[in-house]
This record gives sequence, structure tokens and C-alpha cells, in this order.
Amino acid sequence: MGVAVQCRERHRGEQGARETREEGGRQPLPHQMSSSSSSSTAERISDHTHTHTCTHTVACCRHKKTEPEEHARRHKEREGERPRLRRGRHLQIEMSGVVVSLCLLVVFVLLCELSRRILTKLLAPRGLCLSAVYAVELVSTLQLCICNLELRLLGEVGRLQPQFCLSLTYLASVVHGLTFHGALGNPCSTLEYTYRGRLTARSGVLRMVCQFMAASVARTMLQGLWALGLSDLHLRHTLQGFQCISPIHTDTHTSLVLPGPLVTAAAVELAGAFAMQTAFTHTHTMDQRYRVHAIAALTATLTYAGGKMTGAVFNPALALSTQFSCSGHSFLDYCLVYWLAPLLGMMCSVLLFDQMLSGRASPYRPLLANKRK
Repeated sequence: MGVAVQCRERHRGEQGARETREEGGRQPLPHQMSSSSSSSTAERISDHTHTHTCTHTVACCRHKKTEPEEHARRHKEREGERPRLRRGRHLQIEMSGVVVSLCLLVVFVLLCELSRRILTKLLAPRGLCLSAVYAVELVSTLQLCICNLELRLLGEVGRLQPQFCLSLTYLASVVHGLTFHGALGNPCSTLEYTYRGRLTARSGVLRMVCQFMAASVARTMLQGLWALGLSDLHLRHTLQGFQCISPIHTDTHTSLVLPGPLVTAAAVELAGAFAMQTAFTHTHTMDQRYRVHAIAALTATLTYAGGKMTGAVFNPALALSTQFSCSGHSFLDYCLVYWLAPLLGMMCSVLLFDQMLSGRASPYRPLLANKRK
């Protein structure tokens, strides 16, 4: 009995092991295969989708992170280019305005020179020498005022560099000295000539009338020309109503010595007129080719020294044309600074050096004086 039971149990164990091996080696059914493959495919798709989603998310994050930086970089580049373009355009406009103004100055000088020659040839042979002298005085003062008004426009409205403005001032002074043909163009010089007896009182008064008349006409002529808008500078000045501001103001250095802007400005004009008259008086022995450049260099130097405080005019007729229409001070203030101060400076120079020369009259003569006078 015991042996039989053991045999049956052994037989059952072997049969169970055989069934187990058969189940392990049995192939799955078709529906079981499809379900298992579907599940594995779904797992692979989900893994791929998850990977793609993560990659896309990282890319989006990177794109979102770099997009503001790229936009900011491009904005900075555009903002950096705009001032350069604006400066280049502004410089181009300024240079075109400078070219137009210089061409106008050349045309004015040529027209004035032609007018002087024509008037001299027409009036001198007919016994109207004095009329020719007054006509030359009128035209020369007109040339002086027109050139200074245009140069002032370039300096104030065009905002050119001071070195360039001083170069133009020097060049204009040389041109005036070479083309005036004995004209004085300055009431202070006319009074000095009258004081020394080189001119009669009547001739001196008529010359000064011509000078102040030319100063008034010059500004009216240029305002009409500026209204044409030949350049951007002219158009801008016209839109501003030909407005100008007086250069008289208190300087930080001179205000410590001289009280008030008017006293400072008057002192500057007096000193400048004194220096100019002294130079005119003591350069008469020089060759005219060098004398013209010496006077022009002194004019540019005085303009650099006193231009910021008064405009460095040193000429009552020129001041009437360039300064009296500016806002900031009254007519009496301008008379004190631009008329009385230069007159006192001229008289101080004349009286001082007359005493030094033992009362002898100085052989002063204007630049390129007309020998026929």
C-alpha cells in the first residue's frame, strides 16, 4: 500500500511537471498576440510621445527664453543705429546749408566788387568824385554787414564748430581788406579821420550816414533772401521769425572783476576797439599784402576772446545791423555797449599814442586806400 501510494504521487508530480513545460512552450493564440502587441506598441508610442513632448517642451522653453533676449538685442541695435542715422542726416543738412551760405557770400562779394568798379567808372569822369567815394562807402559797408549777418547765422542756427567759424571770420576779414578800395566801413574810423583833419566835418557826417544806411539795408535785404528758404538754415531761421538773442551776458571770470553784464560787455567792446585802432595805427609801414593778414588775424583773435560776451563787433554800424534787433536788452543798453564803448576805445588809443608820439598825427590809412582819393 505504501509503495503504491508513493508511485501514484510520483506519477502525479511528473505529469504536473510535464503540463507545466507544455504550458511554458505553448504558443499564444492570435487574439492574445494582438492584445499583447497592441499593449507593447501603445507603450512604445506613449514612450515616444512622452519623449517628443519633453523635447518640444524644452525647445519651447528655450525659444521662450531666447526670444526676449533676441528682441532686446535687435531693439538695441535699432536704437543704436537711429542716432547715427540722425546725426548723419543732420550733418548732411548742415553741410548743405554751409555750402549754400558760402556760395551766397561769394556772390555778394562779387556783386559788391562789380558795383564799386561800375560806380567809380561812371561817377569819377563826370567830376563826381565825392559821390563815387560815398557810393563806394555805402557798397563796402553793405558787403561788411551782409557777410557778418550770414556768418552769424551759420554760427548760431547752424551751430558750426568754433574753429570753422573763426576760419571764416579770418577769411572774410582778408576779403574785406582786399576789396574795400579805401572805404572805412566804421563810424569810429570816420571820426578818427575827422579828428585828425583828413576828412572835413561834412564829409565825415556823410560817410557815417552811408554806413548806417547800408547797415539798415543789409538786414532788410538778407531777411528777404532768408525768406526764400534756399537752405534748411534759412528756412529754420525764417520760421523762428528771424529771432536772435543778445550775446550780452555775465561771464563767470569777468563777473568777479566787473559788476554786471552791461559793464562787462562795454569793457570788452572798449578793449577790442582800442586794440583794433592801435593795430590800424601802427601797421601803416607794413606791406599791404601782409598788413591785411595781420589785421584779419587780430580780428579773429578778438572774436575768439570776446565773441561769447558781446559778439566782438567793435563797429557801431555793424552792431546796428547785427545786434540791435536781438532780444534781451533795450536800445539804450545797446547804445552804451556798441556805440559809446567802441568810440571811447578808439579815442583812448588815438590820444594815448598821440601823446607818445609827441602830438604828431599818426599816418594811419585804411586797408588798400584808393590812391586817386
